[in-house]
Amino acid sequence: MKTIRSKMLLLILVPIVVILVAVALIFQTQIKNSTVTLTEDMSLELAQKASDAVAEWIESIKKEVTLMADTDAVVNALKTGNWQDVIEDLKSKAAERSYIEMFFIAYPDGTYYSTTGSTGNVADRKYFMDIMQKGKSIVVSDALVSKATGANVFVVAAAVKDETGKTIGICAATVTLDTISEIAAGIKIGKTGYGWAADSTGLIIAHPDPNVLMKFNL
Repeated sequence: MKTIRSKMLLLILVPIVVILVAVALIFQTQIKNSTVTLTEDMSLELAQKASDAVAEWIESIKKEVTLMADTDAVVNALKTGNWQDVIEDLKSKAAERSYIEMFFIAYPDGTYYSTTGSTGNVADRKYFMDIMQKGKSIVVSDALVSKATGANVFVVAAAVKDETGKTIGICAATVTLDTISEIAAGIKIGKTGYGWAADSTGLIIAHPDPNVLMKFNL
């Protein structure tokens, strides 16, 4: 009798246990998938917020450089060739902005004078050609190595025009990549995830590994 009862219990319990295990596995899979989806959604949201912050920051620099390019001091410096006074004026502005490596003006032949005291020629730079040859009013370059300091920067350059509307040079700022790196570093994804950034060419411009920065291209 006990044997029959045991067999009946076994026949009843085994399917129940199998069903419970199956249900548990389904729930576990659903929870895991939901967690992965939630993590992915959070990662995308964080990345979008960081991207918006960088875009807003760069836009503010573009407006500032455009206003500088329209000042009488900058226009007159490029018309007359007397650049000393305007560079002295721009020095104080650069000192107030930790993210600015330097401000500079460049003449039609590419000769530039900067707030760091460095001079040289930027005629071969794409941002310069975009303004002087292609007629663009404002340009944000990809990441590059500063000719003046060797630092990793990007350039925001604006056309300087005379009273007839002719472009007579550029006014520009070289901007350090530190701020972008700080914004990217603020993105934490799980225990091991991290934020990074690349420019339009795919060059890594912000990354926690310095061996990758400005060396690896996607």
